[in-house]
Amino acid sequence: MMLIDDSAENIEAADACGWQVHWFDGQDYAGLEAKLLEVGALG
Repeated sequence: MMLIDDSAENIEAADACGWQVHWFDGQDYAGLEAKLLEVGALG
């Protein structure tokens, strides 16, 4: 399970449940792409 969100509270809660998380501010698409590649969700 992976959560992509812009809320620190949601990210912290998901992380505490053992989910993979990525904080996305709506602008850092390169960082989002890198994370998705890292977890095997792309390519």
